[in-house]
Amino acid sequence: MSNEIVEYTENDIKKYICPNATDQEFFTFCQIVKARNLNPFLKEVHFVKYGNSPGQIVVGKDAIIKRAKKVQGYKGFKAGWFNDKGERLDFPIGEIMGAWCEVYAEGKEPLFISVLSNEYSSNQSTWKAKPATMIRKVAVVQAHREFSPEETGGLYDADEMAEPEKRPDPKQTESAAMIEDLKPKAEQKDGPAGTIQDAEPEASLWALKLSKLVDSPDYKPAIQFLLKSEEFAPEDMRTDVEENAVIVYEAIIKQKKEMETKEPAAPTPEDIESFFNEA
Repeated sequence: MSNEIVEYTENDIKKYICPNATDQEFFTFCQIVKARNLNPFLKEVHFVKYGNSPGQIVVGKDAIIKRAKKVQGYKGFKAGWFNDKGERLDFPIGEIMGAWCEVYAEGKEPLFISVLSNEYSSNQSTWKAKPATMIRKVAVVQAHREFSPEETGGLYDADEMAEPEKRPDPKQTESAAMIEDLKPKAEQKDGPAGTIQDAEPEASLWALKLSKLVDSPDYKPAIQFLLKSEEFAPEDMRTDVEENAVIVYEAIIKQKKEMETKEPAAPTPEDIESFFNEA
């Protein structure tokens, strides 16, 4: 069998690698593939998109390290973790707060990078099962990207781009505060022998569907827009009246679709160059 790599076209990329990409996402992906000489069919770069969420262009840790090794004088790296006292560890023992990585080059001081776990840890199963491994991986990728920006600038590993775990923010904006107020409040009633029990929900099917929609993070921008426009009040988002629930539900769905169809302008060559120069 021949080891020759078959040439591919942009149409092949569109068909097999990113069929669900928007025109802008596809254009950006192709520019990165060309500028960084990456082969998507050899799994050197991936296009990741879930539903209507914005697409992400990611590469693997090994691909980034491989490209960094092309820099003259590269002498390898060392990575580990640090605890809540700021002590550097070679083995993840105790409470791990983050990870670090040093990249070595001939005739230069080691390049040191550290990252915090709470800035990257997500609810994904891999992060829950292997938090030390995942945060070390992020540190290694970031260190090598900063070491070799000409070779790896603009390339990101998937775990760097994972959405951090949601945490309460005391400095909420007005719209975020309104969304927080929409969360259903637990109702209580007296139970046997004076105990307190949760009350059973009494709402129509559409009211329950609306409540589930409102609680979904994917629809928060659309809900915030409708609330700011004063088309609906916060209490409308928790209505038990079936007719009203249908109206609000459909309005949120419609607003979300309108926001998704507003495509930004295609990037200019200057935008692409700026994207590659980001560290």
